[in-house]
Amino acid sequence: RDPGPLCTHPASKQLLGKCYELEEGEYKYRVCPFQNITQHEVALKWNAYHGILGIWQQWSYDPLYSTFLFAHYTDGDSCTKGVKTVSRVTHLYHVCGKRTHVTSVSEPQTCQYNITLESPLFCHEGFGDVFSALPEDNRAEYIESYLEFKHNILTDKGVTAKRQELLEKIG
Repeated sequence: RDPGPLCTHPASKQLLGKCYELEEGEYKYRVCPFQNITQHEVALKWNAYHGILGIWQQWSYDPLYSTFLFAHYTDGDSCTKGVKTVSRVTHLYHVCGKRTHVTSVSEPQTCQYNITLESPLFCHEGFGDVFSALPEDNRAEYIESYLEFKHNILTDKGVTAKRQELLEKIG
């Protein structure tokens, strides 16, 4: 499938079309922000694994604090988790750093990966702020949801649903 729509801070758009690699143990991980994440087995085997850990889906964010938490990559290659077959999923965390590179990879649960990408682009003021990533003409609707929440017109779930709907609408 194609990657999901892109709604992000303008600074991070500089990562489009670029990929970053980390070789760790028997694997090489390739992170192409807002595109996909792959894993390649570097061991000399006749059937070495080469596969997709996830395709860019969307941001996971905290709607109450209006901050991005991590980038969500879904629909990776099939993976056996117990008796079920599931698609691999990756959470890509963005951390402020001196240079752009992948710093760590972990598999906290079978078929789910956590990867950290460091970059000076993520040090930009307001990088993790959802509001600053919105196009100007959609900010009024976002502010409206904040005011409705603040004045108890919307519940936690209501503001979350309204903001998710807005983000899906603008892509």
